[in-house]
Amino acid sequence: MATKAGRRSPRDTKLKSSASRPNVSSSARKLTVGGFEFHVFVQINDVYFLDSRPKYARPEGLILPRVASAVRRLRQHLPNQITFCVPGDFLAPSCLGKLTRGEHMVDIFNSLGVDFVTFGNHEFEQPPLTAATLARNIAQSNFTWLCANFSPSSPELTAIASQAEKLRPYQTFHVRDDLVVVLLGITLEDQYRGYGETTDSITAAQEVIRRAYEEIPVLKDRAAHPIFIALTHQDAADDVRLARACPELLLIMGGHDHDEEYVIDQMRPLVVKATSNARLVRFNVLLHRRREPNSAPLIPQDHERLWLDIRSRVLNRVFDTLTQRAAAAASQEVRNLLGQPAGPLLPNAQSRKTFIDDTRLRSGIVTVGDYEIGVFSFAMETSAGAFVDGIPEYGHARSRINHWERKWDRANVGTREAIVTLPLPFDGRDAHVRKRSTNLGNFSADAVRFDVRGQELAPIGLLNAGSLRADRVFEAGEPISQRTICDLLFFDNKILVYALSGRELWSIFKKSLELSTRGGAEGHGDFLQISGIKVYFDGSNIARVIRTESDNMNVSLADDEAMYDVATTDYVAQICRHYRGFFDGKLGREADPYNRQFDAAVRRLRPVRGPEDAIGYYLIHNSRWLPADRIT
Repeated sequence: MATKAGRRSPRDTKLKSSASRPNVSSSARKLTVGGFEFHVFVQINDVYFLDSRPKYARPEGLILPRVASAVRRLRQHLPNQITFCVPGDFLAPSCLGKLTRGEHMVDIFNSLGVDFVTFGNHEFEQPPLTAATLARNIAQSNFTWLCANFSPSSPELTAIASQAEKLRPYQTFHVRDDLVVVLLGITLEDQYRGYGETTDSITAAQEVIRRAYEEIPVLKDRAAHPIFIALTHQDAADDVRLARACPELLLIMGGHDHDEEYVIDQMRPLVVKATSNARLVRFNVLLHRRREPNSAPLIPQDHERLWLDIRSRVLNRVFDTLTQRAAAAASQEVRNLLGQPAGPLLPNAQSRKTFIDDTRLRSGIVTVGDYEIGVFSFAMETSAGAFVDGIPEYGHARSRINHWERKWDRANVGTREAIVTLPLPFDGRDAHVRKRSTNLGNFSADAVRFDVRGQELAPIGLLNAGSLRADRVFEAGEPISQRTICDLLFFDNKILVYALSGRELWSIFKKSLELSTRGGAEGHGDFLQISGIKVYFDGSNIARVIRTESDNMNVSLADDEAMYDVATTDYVAQICRHYRGFFDGKLGREADPYNRQFDAAVRRLRPVRGPEDAIGYYLIHNSRWLPADRIT
């Protein structure tokens, strides 16, 4: 990490202890499996909300305090074999973050026992964050911030970076006396006004790998072998490019995409992600053993046995079922999850619902000096009954969450009172709303078109899906309050009305369709939710666009110079690089702030007392992005 004060080499260190962790002896004997010692990297990413829970219609069942308990149990039983990492995006965006400037998340991460983080793009969110508040949050962290491609420009961040204590390019720690992990951080390449800039991730990672042999004494003296691991916050495609350009890396733990699927399946490095808000906890298990002369290579059956043994050892400690008595006392759901999979390469029917399992060593077994090394990865859904019922809340984490939520309530009296109770689920999952129409996406796009009095601003509305920050389903029976809306709509967008030609609109729709396949399994935040129209597509091409507002039902919108009024946000029209070119030089008429229009739209939803009241809910379920074979 380049700074105005120059570079300092991070010191090699054992993982530090924090007040939230059980006391363990650094000399404790490490557990082995099949001759392999192992080290577990626990991963969550893109954590916006303290009150994340499986069922929002019920107040109990908070996820983060249970994650804390799981990590504490692992540390208690596997001392010096656990590292807890968060690959960015946690200071923002959230409603509570507007009040605390991210201080609440640092406090909670300290309680959870997080070891390492990297910057996400939302760590540079402004407003409400500033370089000064980011520097303050870094200083208050019990964890280390890693980023090799960030050069600060503000004096506050430059001062912290020059000390190379809380903020540094990489960190090292030994898993054996002669085997050292080099963990480096990478974030999205961009200019962050008021903070600094981030440069090319590949160049930065290659520089860390080169410098490691010069700056780390045991590597410089050839007294140890390195294992390079990256903690990244960038698009999946950028992680793929980084992986292919840096074969020295064994593992990339990525954020930004909220995508639980494996990004690439080449043997090395392994690239993994997790869903947002700790709805999934990933366990990345690093295996290492000294290579014996003339030893036979591992075969797939060996991989399977290793995976089963490691999975059992990790999960029995997560659920505290190490004795027969404890296992027998566990719930049936926990016992099902701990059971052996039914066949080769497949989890059993119960665990398949809860785990993303892979018996393959996706990293392969590779030779590093005198060692054989590989990585397994599996992930657990925290909405599973086994997780909620089988892991208690860590009391300190829960008390700190309660502290911050009470702070919100004191500053915002009455904002948790229900405006409406949903009669049907509203789908706000990123993997859906960023790729296609959903009822929440349709409702949100409709809210763009109507002012706070319910008067139509324009016959067409456009809203980028990234404006919706929930990444979950709003359940039937869930009350929607001002606080709910504040969490959903972090950004304070303005509504502007422009005149666009049919040709410009077709180009916008084509770009949106392209983006729906650009962000991996989750889609892209700049995919557009639409109102007043339906768009039919054939592959990557737009086949037909029809207007659906009441006075022009199913009238074609042609790819020509005819002009149409279009309501959208200032982000879409003025900031988003994918669309702003279509609005350049045009004068937009300003309407109400989008958050106020959305709030008013929610208040116009009537309680459902009969079928006639439910019409407004059901109409928005109709898809507005449709394949061409659906044209009628």
